[in-house]
Amino acid sequence: MAKDKRQIGLVLDWETTGLREHRVPSMSYLEGTQGIEIGATLVWLPEVEEISTFTSRVRFLGVHKGVQYGGDAYKHLTWSEDAERIHGIKPQDLAKEPRPSDVAEKFVSWVKTSAGIDDPHKTPIMFCGHNPDGDMYYTRQLLFFGGYENSLRFHHRMLDTFSLGYFVLGAKSSTELFERVSGVTRKIHTAMEDSMLTTQALRTIYRICQGHTK
Repeated sequence: MAKDKRQIGLVLDWETTGLREHRVPSMSYLEGTQGIEIGATLVWLPEVEEISTFTSRVRFLGVHKGVQYGGDAYKHLTWSEDAERIHGIKPQDLAKEPRPSDVAEKFVSWVKTSAGIDDPHKTPIMFCGHNPDGDMYYTRQLLFFGGYENSLRFHHRMLDTFSLGYFVLGAKSSTELFERVSGVTRKIHTAMEDSMLTTQALRTIYRICQGHTK
């Protein structure tokens, strides 16, 4: 099948400072939780053929235990110990990591260069992930921090391995899905590992739907 730039997929996962609260119109990207580690895999769809990968930690800019890590504009960004137990990252671990604006610039450049995108408005990217709505939120938050909101165009549809894994394989969680398709039992979560496991799950489900056994 000829590779078509209209079939670029972005398999993305974020580690964050907590569970994202239900958003209301008055809330902004400067309130609540922040994405602090991104893992992304660009693929050709529908075969889920890998093009390139990108990962980076992101400096936390909010407030935790009375310590303000960014300026006043970010003082309403929060941190949760529950999230910390999942990914093992502490606020002080991020003190020397690149600021969100710097990561946004590198991320956008990586997508455009790796996928050969000249005009992002003519090349919609299919967002993929495990319950990807949350990961889309943190991706848009990152682009907002860097002033790159209009630098990439995302397709109006998303591919969700939670739904696909449930209907095709009967998996009821990411842990169950990843164990079934890769044999990996996660302990500490990392964004890049989860992106790669999600990519593998998508590829496996695609091959099953095409009548392949592996």
